[in-house]
Amino acid sequence: MSSMKTIQIGAFDAKTHFSELLQDVIKGKSFEILRRGKPVAHLTSIRGADNFRVAREALDYFRNLRRTIAVSRAEVRSWINEGRS
Repeated sequence: MSSMKTIQIGAFDAKTHFSELLQDVIKGKSFEILRRGKPVAHLTSIRGADNFRVAREALDYFRNLRRTIAVSRAEVRSWINEGRS
């Protein structure tokens, strides 16, 4: 992913020049879309979403793992208390 700075653009200009913005995004640029001077959206390459997908898959894996390990709440509480002494 490119280390270019995020470019701010107004919502009207983003709508008007959307196809051109998409071409710039493909080239690695990133845009923060503003409405009345306040950020409302971020337009960036979907490649950045890969990191989110990987993190989500890891989280799902650990959640499923937690369901397969049978440990009672009392046992967990015992471990917590043991670690405090």
